[in-house]
Amino acid sequence: MLISGDSNYLSKAVSTTQDSFIAWSLSMWIKPSGDNSQRALFSAPTALTMGQLGNSAGGYQDNIRFYADGTLDIWTLRKITNTSSWTNIVWVWDSANGTQADKARIYVDGVRQAVTTVTNSITASQATDWMNTGETSELFKQTGASNYYNGYASEIVFLDGTATTDGSQFGETDTSTNRWIPKDVSGETFGTNGFYLDMAMENSLGNGWILCRCKFRYSFSFRVN
Repeated sequence: MLISGDSNYLSKAVSTTQDSFIAWSLSMWIKPSGDNSQRALFSAPTALTMGQLGNSAGGYQDNIRFYADGTLDIWTLRKITNTSSWTNIVWVWDSANGTQADKARIYVDGVRQAVTTVTNSITASQATDWMNTGETSELFKQTGASNYYNGYASEIVFLDGTATTDGSQFGETDTSTNRWIPKDVSGETFGTNGFYLDMAMENSLGNGWILCRCKFRYSFSFRVN
């Protein structure tokens, strides 16, 4: 699906408690437009949790960010500059991990990324607001700001209770092309608030809703704004 980048985003008012406050993985495939702006890919309000692509004003043009509640702010050294092919990004929250640097991780096309750490003071078993009860989680917009993603997005998967260690739940190497491609996630454990959203246009339900196909456990919808 093409996200326009001006005012379009998806949102979900979450009313169920996560299986795990301390472990989750969010994967998505993107093909960005390449504009020079802060482009939010996901966010949740109260104690802001966010993933985004940075801009030049902040000194991180096209780098991937993972931010949480003032206790985490990391940026990948790798830049996402290819606007003609798909890239798989995975954010992992693993606050029970005994190694401080491993409590939050970013993977690109199945490879863990080296990061610049602005802040990492995540406490043991610290929770986030993302897809948690009483919060409205958003895709392609930063909560409370006008930072929208511009480009294509597909194959969005959230695993509630799973902190992936290599991203292999979401992709695999195509042996004929040696490229990282999406894989069937039907065998994964989604948890209470987990979901799979393929972003295919035929999933539109009309009246501003798009179907989030959680057919492996249950279905719910994200609001199109």
